[in-house]
Amino acid sequence: MAFLLDLVNEVISDQALASQVLTQSVQGSAFDHSNGTFSIGAIINFGTPGTGQTSATVQIEECATTNGTFTAISDGKGGTMVTTLTGTVAKQVVLRGLRSLQYVRANAITVAGTTPSLPIGVEIVEQARYVNQAKSGFDNYPST
Repeated sequence: MAFLLDLVNEVISDQALASQVLTQSVQGSAFDHSNGTFSIGAIINFGTPGTGQTSATVQIEECATTNGTFTAISDGKGGTMVTTLTGTVAKQVVLRGLRSLQYVRANAITVAGTTPSLPIGVEIVEQARYVNQAKSGFDNYPST
């Protein structure tokens, strides 16, 4: 069993979709997670939707290359890392998944409504792999 003891040095964190107001679908940049442990999380912050916003769907995707075909990451329970916001209330959603490929990104696959307007920000996090087993399994423990 692995434990996260050093948040500064042992976590890979990428701002997959920078805080912005979406008016249409958008794909985030691809990030290299080859130094991660495969168990991945995403924190999706949905702001208060605009009056013409009806729904938005965000999924976390993976690919073997930065410009190949991205597919939704498995949630390990038979589904994928995807969430849909409906209604008029801001909320934070945390998704967990098990990636198998090197590159990850967030994809706002639908942003729907008569005049779509949705504040959003997505952060992808993953525990870094153990690098130096001689130091309790962590490469920079404790952090300074």
